[in-house]
Amino acid sequence: MKIEVSKANMNYEFIGDGIPVLLIHGFSLDNNVMKGAYEPLFSKLDGFKRIYVDLPAMGESVETEGLKSSEDILDCLIDFADKVIGNEKFIVIGQSYGGYLAQGIVSSIPEKTLGLGLLCPLVVADSDKRDLPEHKLMIDDRKNINYEDKEEFEEFLDFAVVANQTTYNRYRADVLIGLNKATSEILEVIREDNYELSPEPYETINCYNKSSLVLVAKQDGTVGYKDVMKLDSKISNLSISMINGAGHALQYEQEITFNDLTLNWLKEFK
Repeated sequence: MKIEVSKANMNYEFIGDGIPVLLIHGFSLDNNVMKGAYEPLFSKLDGFKRIYVDLPAMGESVETEGLKSSEDILDCLIDFADKVIGNEKFIVIGQSYGGYLAQGIVSSIPEKTLGLGLLCPLVVADSDKRDLPEHKLMIDDRKNINYEDKEEFEEFLDFAVVANQTTYNRYRADVLIGLNKATSEILEVIREDNYELSPEPYETINCYNKSSLVLVAKQDGTVGYKDVMKLDSKISNLSISMINGAGHALQYEQEITFNDLTLNWLKEFK
């Protein structure tokens, strides 16, 4: 499905009925990364209407004239929520850059939300200012992984903390599929020049008291895990879990732990 919003024609998909849940993927990805992580969980629960969106200029969504910044993308999401979800309150879940935008949503329209879920969220946009651990490949089973494209496989190894056939398959199905669609030149402009929301959401969230879950990975060399503590004083009903043995792909590198923590949180809304 597609809908015109400010500065974009946005692609989205509904699954299920019930409490609306807006799921927002990371930068240069598409909704497959969110469906891969969350649909196996929602399939075990009744009463949630999942809304998987492709961000402007990513996946099957197309930017229109004037889109040039993260501020514009956030405006598109808020307009999208208004047009697609309407007056219903909703849960918002974001992964990586999508988590950054999710923070922007609860900062901008907290009264329209029921809760906040963040998966390996970006908190500080400037990569030079993030508190990052050193990347470490902790489980290396590359000798038993079947692959065809050597360059693609080496890029996976550079990203992975757990490298085995299962995580490689998930990387290809959930991550690479979106990366291969991210060809719009505007993405490079946004990433290089207009990536940061100003002020950043953690600075403007004000006493948010809805149920919130943050999952971070101890070996995440992309966004780290320490910066999420900037949210601790801003969100009163906040649970933060740091998972060892995973990187920026926490949802499938430590899938059992991710599933258990996320399911328990979602059950709070029933």
